[in-house]
Amino acid sequence: MREVAEALDTATKQTRELLRQRSLALGALSHDLMSPIARLKLRVHEMSRTDLQQRLLSDLAEMEGMVGDVLAYMRGGDGGGEPAVPVSLPALVQVVVDEFAEVGSTIEERRLDEATVLARPVTLKRAVRNLVENALKHGRDPWVEVRVSETEVEVRVGDRGPGLSPEDLARAFEPFFRGDRARAGGGGSGLGLPTGRTIAEAHGGVLELASTLGKGTEAVLRLPRIGPWSD
Repeated sequence: MREVAEALDTATKQTRELLRQRSLALGALSHDLMSPIARLKLRVHEMSRTDLQQRLLSDLAEMEGMVGDVLAYMRGGDGGGEPAVPVSLPALVQVVVDEFAEVGSTIEERRLDEATVLARPVTLKRAVRNLVENALKHGRDPWVEVRVSETEVEVRVGDRGPGLSPEDLARAFEPFFRGDRARAGGGGSGLGLPTGRTIAEAHGGVLELASTLGKGTEAVLRLPRIGPWSD
């Protein structure tokens, strides 16, 4: 029994070290890809054909987003050492909505209750952006709202799309998993929801997903709030 236990312990250590090395390699590769992507973007901006330029910039933006998702997932939601500060959640959501509006994507803004959370703003913004991007890619008529209770604040992002099957919904938070519609549409890293959940948990919150076929999907990011509250 002692020999078996020692063998299992050795195998476990070897497996952990292998996974650690693979994670480091993936993180390093993703980080190194950012530089050539940035150089390509600069060169594309110098092109004279605007139609081709826009298509290339769109592809590069998608690549940049994929690499960013990998890096965010590898960091485990800690933002690479980004400090946590008080953040107005509706203001952060408004910035995300405005950024999508700049590229022609309309997001319906519902109630945006004022609330402050202790967060790493850049990291938390990525989580919210991932949720909105999913609603745009895989649904119709995306919407967002911020709701406040006595102890927590919710960011709800939804759509009126075809929804997810129960099988896809059960696997939605698996890294690199993409459902049937996502695979058919192409694009995406398969890390948007796993990264969002990791970021939520790093902030003391949770990320949940609900979906009904034919009616749409709703993601709920719950975070602890700070400051006074009145109903």
